[in-house]
Order: sequence, then C-alpha cells, then structure tokens
Amino acid sequence: QFEVIEFPNLTGDYQVGRSSYDMIDTSREETFTLDESDSRDFAITVFYPAIPSEADELAPYVSEELVAPMVAETGFPAFIWEAFQPHAYQDAPIAEGKFPVLLFSHGLGAPIQGYTGQMEDLASHGYIVVGISHTYVTPVVALSDGRILRASEGTYFSEAEHITSREDTIVFDNNTSSIWVDDMLFVLNMLTELNSSEEILANHMDLGRIGAIGHSFGGATAFGAAYEDERILAVVDLDGSLHGDVLAEGLTRPALW
Repeated sequence: QFEVIEFPNLTGDYQVGRSSYDMIDTSREETFTLDESDSRDFAITVFYPAIPSEADELAPYVSEELVAPMVAETGFPAFIWEAFQPHAYQDAPIAEGKFPVLLFSHGLGAPIQGYTGQMEDLASHGYIVVGISHTYVTPVVALSDGRILRASEGTYFSEAEHITSREDTIVFDNNTSSIWVDDMLFVLNMLTELNSSEEILANHMDLGRIGAIGHSFGGATAFGAAYEDERILAVVDLDGSLHGDVLAEGLTRPALW
C-alpha cells in the first residue's frame, strides 16, 4: 500500500552520508567456498556525519544491482527492498571534525541493510559506523569488481543442515565466530588506511576512540574482537550468545550485553 516507507526521524544533530568499500584479505583462505584459491573477500558500508549538498542524492536501502539477488536469496519480493527510504546521502561530503568509530556486525543470515536505521541514527549523533557484511552468511554482498557473493553459493547453511549434536554445533559456531572476529579485526586494521587515503573519510576518524556493536551472532563477534584487541574500548552485544575464550574469561573494558 506504500510507494515509500520512510525511516523514523534521525535523533541526532547531523545529517548522514553512506559509502561502501571492499575488504580483500588475501592472507586468509575463504573457507565458506570449495575453491581453495578464494581469499576472504567481504564488504563494509560506512555511515558518517555529513553535510550533503543539493546535488547529493539519497542512498537506496538496497542498491539496484542487489535487488534481484536479494529477492532470490531471501524470498522477500522486490517492492519490500525498493520501498524503504533511508536518510543517508550517497557519498556525501563528511562533516568537519574527527569522530569516534563504531564497528557493527549483523546477525547470522541477516543482511546489513536490516540495521540501516540503527547505523544511520548512531551516525547522526557524531559516530562513524562501519557495518560489516560477512560474506556467504549474509544473503548477498556486492563488490566493486562486479561480483555478487551469495549465501546460497557458500557451504555455511548446507553444512549447518547436517549438524546433529550439541558438540558439533558448538564447534561449528566457534569456527564461524573465529572467521567473523577475524573479519572485524581486519576492518579494524584497515581503518588506518581509510583514515589516511580514502577521499571522504581521510583524517576524520578518531582512531583513539573505537567501539564495537553487534546483533545476535554479530554481538558475539563484537565481544570476541574486543577480547582479541584492546583498541576496541567498549562493546555492545544486542541479544547474542557468546562464543570462544571471551565467554570464559570476560572483558576488562566497558561491555553491555
């Protein structure tokens, strides 16, 4: 019944921009595919405080090239993905100043687009929010070279169907958690490069103030990454069970579960 479904109003003082970047980690083999030559390739979507010009256009909820694959992978029709109208402007100029950074990890099988409202609103309060799309466990991810990486092309869900015991489930979850934590740590390391050479973000990230947030399995990822790297000064887990060493040993920094 709606041609456009508008997001709730932003609660912060800033307008918001959005940009996307490839994350290509050639040091890691992609274990969610059967091709041993695949490296771990994924993507990030960055929301940031912006000062859009009249020429800047609102970013789509789902980019045009992802609509058909998203329909195929999720079963939700195209008009669902096309109807939502976020607040962020595509590649708009960033606001003046340096802003703390929040790494954001989605839930298991969920698209990062589903958290647009949260990430936009955080950005409106003066954060640079880096949403991580964990390939082959989120429906689809588009890379700048034209590749569309689909969950149905990976082994995660097909292997998960064959897990029968609690012990197998724990091992499976711990392995996947380790991959996602490594994704977040790779992004953490790439922030320095983005902050030095990327056209929009350069010199606007306060890398002395970094936090991590995640939902469900992404919440476990945020805790796991904070456990592994003390550059993450605070962490929030939205309704996610924990995995790995952090579950037994805890954290020594502010953490909200």
